[in-house]
Amino acid sequence: MKVFNEYIYLVVIFLGLLSCEKEDSSDVNPDLPIYQDLKVVYDMGNTQTKALATFREGDKNGPRLNLNNGASIFINDQKIEYSSNVTNYFYKTILDNIIDVNYNFTKNNGDSFSNTISVVDRPNLVMTNSIDTVKLDGSSKVYWQSGELQNNESISFSIHQGSKTGGVGYHSTSGTNYVELGLIIANDLNEGVAELHIGREKIIEQLNQGDQSISNGRSVIETRIVHQIYLKK
Repeated sequence: MKVFNEYIYLVVIFLGLLSCEKEDSSDVNPDLPIYQDLKVVYDMGNTQTKALATFREGDKNGPRLNLNNGASIFINDQKIEYSSNVTNYFYKTILDNIIDVNYNFTKNNGDSFSNTISVVDRPNLVMTNSIDTVKLDGSSKVYWQSGELQNNESISFSIHQGSKTGGVGYHSTSGTNYVELGLIIANDLNEGVAELHIGREKIIEQLNQGDQSISNGRSVIETRIVHQIYLKK
């Protein structure tokens, strides 16, 4: 199983960020396509929808773009301004309720593209038990009942107890329906109630409207929930 402990997981993220350049969209050759990376996170616990987007010159490996001089992104009819380059996604907004998200992207040359990520396409995530007992020695597995992971899906998770965290875990092994917590249990967690924060993500490597090709973009859809657990020696 491809499970990484907290340090490896953070290092991967850090290296990915270091490799990302940024430039203005107005500097892109008009003949070059722009790759659209669109993501929606359905936060079921808070009943919120987080919509994110980033744009790259050429393809998925190109530098990320700051949209300027007429280029724009509208999410559900709201113009979204550049946020930050701390994460992969430059543009983001939080919407009330669990809803469909429509992206309208306009290039500097006036070409426009409309793509929608629908609630019905989100990966389902329902845990098998209402509460799970997790051993502090890291030997426990926690199962979900909403189908095994598919080839384009992954699971990320962490344990929280008050201000303490048991770290971060991740795996994308298709055919599994559980998370193995052995590599993220931290010694400073105690017996008692805690929360397992868990997200199931699906990647679709194409869009309805891509620049020059439907494969020049992707949709990322994640369902996040908070699951109650009880830590025990």
